[in-house]
Parts: sequence; C-alpha cells; structure tokens
Amino acid sequence: MLRTLSKWMLILGSILLLVGLLPVNYLVINTPQMRCYLRVPEFSLQWRHSVEHQLWQEHYRHNGHTLLLYQTWLQTFGAGTPSQGEALANVPSGYIGYAQHIELTELNWVVSRRMEGTINSANWHFPIYQTLPDYSTVHIKPTQSPLILFLLGSACNDG
Repeated sequence: MLRTLSKWMLILGSILLLVGLLPVNYLVINTPQMRCYLRVPEFSLQWRHSVEHQLWQEHYRHNGHTLLLYQTWLQTFGAGTPSQGEALANVPSGYIGYAQHIELTELNWVVSRRMEGTINSANWHFPIYQTLPDYSTVHIKPTQSPLILFLLGSACNDG
C-alpha cells in the first residue's frame, strides 16, 4: 500500500512539474513603483489627447513575443492623428476607428494626471495615471515563460 502511494505521489509530482514548465504568454507592466503581470491576449491603452482633449484608444494583441497594434479609436482628428489604416465601421458611438497592423516588441508610455492614461482589458480597468507621479514611464512588454514563473509573480488584476 505504501509502495503504491509512493508511486502515485511520484506520478502526480511529475505531472505537476511538467505543467509548471508549460510556457504561457503574458504582459509585464513595469513602472518605478510597481511590477505586475497581466495574462490576457488583448488590451487597450486609453488617454486624453494633450491638445484636442479628446479620448484616444489603441488596441493591442500579443503572442508572448510581440505586440500588434490592430485598432485605433479617436474621438476627433487633431495633432498626431494617425493617417494610415483602413476606416472601421464598427466602433463605439462618438469615435472614428482605423484598422492597423503595427508590430512592436514593447511599449514605453509616459502618463500624467492631465492625459488620464488607463490600461484596459476584458477583466481589468486600471486608471494608472491615478497611482503614478506625473510623467512616469510605464513599460509594457509581452513575454513568455514557464507557468510556474508567472504564478510566482504578482497579477495586475489581483486587487
């Protein structure tokens, strides 16, 4: 009986070890004040334009290695308005949308109270500008690592 139990414990331990080594994709969000992980395939950055004072949203997907900016939503045209991309018909009321295809390895985003920078995902809405000093840099990078490393980190949407 003890021998059978030991055999099953060894099998279970081996399975758990293998599961812990499975690669997972997630985002690392890093600022001078915090570092956390977000395990979602898509997210958006939203902010208020400094000249036009209208909301902009950039929508990203990631695969653990690169970020893909696939949509941009704007409440108005103004300074710095993207000029490339196909117009989208299905955007929220009050927005103009463009399909994009811009690949990036990471994002460095400077936030302040005036621009009201917010990170959004399906299960998380984080007005990051409320927690950081003005002109703080938010570093967002997709990464892939074993599940155990992800589980040992701090999830952004925990609190």
